[in-house]
Amino acid sequence: MKVLRGCMLALALGTSVVSAQPNVSQQARVGPMTELSFERGADTLPIGVERVVGALAAWAKQNPEGFVVVEGHTDRYGDAKRNLALSVRRADSVVKQLLALGIARDQIVIGGFGMSPKGRRVVVWTSRSDVQTIEAQLRARGAKTVQTSVLVASL
Repeated sequence: MKVLRGCMLALALGTSVVSAQPNVSQQARVGPMTELSFERGADTLPIGVERVVGALAAWAKQNPEGFVVVEGHTDRYGDAKRNLALSVRRADSVVKQLLALGIARDQIVIGGFGMSPKGRRVVVWTSRSDVQTIEAQLRARGAKTVQTSVLVASL
């Protein structure tokens, strides 16, 4: 019921929430997948998403063995290196909010994708898989960098 409320809240705030039912491409995902849209070139958290991030933080507090996975993406305009850095800064803006809400850094995994066909966004999902499984899934989907509290790796 709490996940349903979080999804309804995300929809009310204008963010998109996609089904998190496991399938071959989403095996590590267990919680709501939320997409936050950003303005071109911006890396600040969009206005009005605090409640959505709060719902993710609540899940993390209720599942201390779980992870919140934050993926940063950019559009296809501009320099690839700058876009990768921007995608990580966008993810960091969500991470900072999660940390401010009391989530432990070791519960957060960041994937930097750089240029993405779906454009300027941060995708956030939750998982009970181990870090290696989450990292493998992010890399298989095209992440150029993966950061955890113990690991910072680039392709």
